[in-house]
Amino acid sequence: MRQLIALVKRKPHWLPSEGYWRILQILRMVAFAPLALAGVVCIGAAIIEHDRYFKEIAGMGLLWVALGVAGFVAVHGAAWMIVWVLDGFSESKNS
Repeated sequence: MRQLIALVKRKPHWLPSEGYWRILQILRMVAFAPLALAGVVCIGAAIIEHDRYFKEIAGMGLLWVALGVAGFVAVHGAAWMIVWVLDGFSESKNS
């Protein structure tokens, strides 16, 4: 959990500037927020309708939240790969 919080709060050392960090923050939230919101709505519906289909709706809500977290981490990983590839091109250009 500490690593996930650090992933959210600290700018990675591999990002070249503050502008890229802000763009990454926006993209990660765009990937996370709709899925997590759908999960919270499903969990809320499961609590309200607890007598019918509780397990199915709550399970679907947890799945949506997990997909939101996976999307958040996937955007972070994709950004890391893009920066890694661009650094490789800049190193070969300087040689």
